[in-house]
Amino acid sequence: MTVLYILLIALLAGLFNRIGGMGGYWWANGKVRDWGVPACAIGAMMVLGISCSWWVWCIFFLLAWGALSTYNDRWWTYGIDFWEWVLTGFSYGLAALPIAISTGKYLGFAIRCGILAAFMPFSNKLQWKLFHDDTDGVEGSRGIMYILTLPLLLI
Repeated sequence: MTVLYILLIALLAGLFNRIGGMGGYWWANGKVRDWGVPACAIGAMMVLGISCSWWVWCIFFLLAWGALSTYNDRWWTYGIDFWEWVLTGFSYGLAALPIAISTGKYLGFAIRCGILAAFMPFSNKLQWKLFHDDTDGVEGSRGIMYILTLPLLLI
């Protein structure tokens, strides 16, 4: 049953991530992604039985919000380069550092950081047209992967 809950939460996070990336609509702004995906992550970690103090959850939420609200796209070039996507994915994973410190599960944390850093640049290749443009698979897959890598925090 836990697997089903995690899959449903992952789909919800993917939807939040996609809606947050649509822009231009009053109901589709970045806050849907910035708040929705971390909230889904906390819910998923609770389903997984990860137990932390309330302040650890708060720090995680704020770090995840910060990571999800930037794509590191204003460094050296116009647009987002490969290494900027790697840094973005790594920062997505790094947001769980308070959870790793609280639980002492550093190996899974490091693996998750690596997977997210590797996945983000290649997520740009995922193209599905569900809403209004060709970035649906890109945006949705990032939110889904954010949740599906959370069980690694148990290692």
